Amino acid sequence: MFYPFLNIIKVQKDRTDGTQSSKQELVTTIGDRFIIESSTRNFPDIETTISVMDSYEKNQIIYFVLDQEYFNPEFINILNTEKIKFYRLYNHLIYKVKNEEFKGIELEDLNDKEPKEFISFVEVSKALVDTKDWQWVKYLGVFLLKSNYDKFMKTLERFSEDKFSSDELEINKNSYISRNEMVSYSKQIISSRD
Repeated sequence: MFYPFLNIIKVQKDRTDGTQSSKQELVTTIGDRFIIESSTRNFPDIETTISVMDSYEKNQIIYFVLDQEYFNPEFINILNTEKIKFYRLYNHLIYKVKNEEFKGIELEDLNDKEPKEFISFVEVSKALVDTKDWQWVKYLGVFLLKSNYDKFMKTLERFSEDKFSSDELEINKNSYISRNEMVSYSKQIISSRD
């Protein structure tokens, strides 16, 4: 995991209702640059809008709302290969395949998405489940099944029979997802496909 360096470009408190806005340049330890704009208001409830843009401020990558104050984000690099860069910010995923621009998607929305509309994210998803981390199997299961990824289906079938490699067990020994939960999940997702 990599944690970024934040350079605050501008912080302003310009409204009498207590709204606080900030604009930050974020430079990750692997050199990617993003601009994060946030605006927090505290009436009637605390709510923060967040927009993540490319470093040129031309393309909005993702926009979302938090029901809390916004502090320096935990912008976590999950995957960094020659072909794929993948970050997680709260429950939002920011990714780039090859020389494409960065794109964003909400983690909770994945099962509702059609792979043919997110072709580059299919490639990211395949790489994530290939890490053998069960959280990605669980997050991306329905999405990848829709993409007809045969290797993933074979993995699910093996998991449903409680057959795990020593690598898979080692990687997930401290996972919040237990072995039994992964077996049950695999059976459930396979049966939902039929």
